[in-house]
Amino acid sequence: MPAGGAAPKRIRRGVRREPPLRNEARTPTANLVGVLGRRVTASWNGFGRDSFCSELPPWAVRFRGEAVTSRQALRVTLVSALLSASGLALAADTAPVVARSGDAVITQADVERRLASTRLAPKAGAPDDPARRVLEEALIPELQASLEAKRRGIDKSPRVADRTREVLRQALERAVKQETLEKDPVTREQIRAYYEENRSKYEQPLRIRIWRILAPDQETARKVLEEVKKDGKPAKWSELARQHSVDKASSMRQGDLGFVRPDGTTDMPRVKVDPALYKAAAAAKDGEIVSTIVPENGKFAVLWRRGSLAANKRTLEQEEASIRNILERKRTDEAMEKLRQSLRAEHVRDENPEPLAALPADLFGKKPARTRPAGSARIPALRAKPPTRTDDGDLR
Repeated sequence: MPAGGAAPKRIRRGVRREPPLRNEARTPTANLVGVLGRRVTASWNGFGRDSFCSELPPWAVRFRGEAVTSRQALRVTLVSALLSASGLALAADTAPVVARSGDAVITQADVERRLASTRLAPKAGAPDDPARRVLEEALIPELQASLEAKRRGIDKSPRVADRTREVLRQALERAVKQETLEKDPVTREQIRAYYEENRSKYEQPLRIRIWRILAPDQETARKVLEEVKKDGKPAKWSELARQHSVDKASSMRQGDLGFVRPDGTTDMPRVKVDPALYKAAAAAKDGEIVSTIVPENGKFAVLWRRGSLAANKRTLEQEEASIRNILERKRTDEAMEKLRQSLRAEHVRDENPEPLAALPADLFGKKPARTRPAGSARIPALRAKPPTRTDDGDLR
């Protein structure tokens, strides 16, 4: 280090490091990289990766001699689009500047935000300082690539524009949620009231898994009961259910009624049975065939108790966090819907739906055709040939 202790300035790929500055005018670049970058990545799953990559220039495929993933390319390109769309003026910030590229800067606060949400895997030759690694391996490459994407006009791509609107919508929802809950937070009393109103969700009685063969008459039910007692195997039960049960909806699934509650409700969709079945099954043990025939709406049921789920009660303390999330989500949704209606009434003036009639009726839900980047070709899979024996008996 030179005399005086001052670190020399270094030039690295167009990014100039300077001593920390305060009250530095800055663009929204670093803010968007830090705040929206992670949300852009989270939105990647619903995006056509191959179609998107076909629009990327060579610099987005390789950067500093290392491969850059499609996720990273999408991320920096969308950040660039957000910068272009924002039109924000330079804002004052007291955070020290740690890197600069043209008018764009990265501050200490940007590094801090990224550190809080990043898990760094060990990497040979990487700096030991996590903050330095985040700066070198994430923020600087993203900043450079985003500025280059903007220069090349990639932010004007319709696909990028679509995703930009989606990212901004998500950011607006988060802002509305924060504002709404700051003004009207969910209280403990409201959580308790919701718990009491929905107590049946959190208090489950003993539930019994019941298989039933519903015979048309008592004599048939008696014969079925005798046979299943002789051969108490599921295969025999299934055969008798198909032959004798008048409940055709359940006969093809061994007469399975699912887990039955005391009131006759079950965990099977649209299936509710006579509570007398539960009462009869409750007198048996798990795995036992009920020894009595149970009358049911003029028919006669043979029952097999296949198992059970113990009674379960979730306390208010156990469910408080989940109930809070439910109430906060409901409150946020209501605020967003009110805002959407207000914005539509204020800003949407002329609608012309006639051109929509020209769109194909089956277009909805279709995925766009995937295209390959220019110059790329499919590499055929390499398949190993089976070994053969020589005349001497050796494998080759």
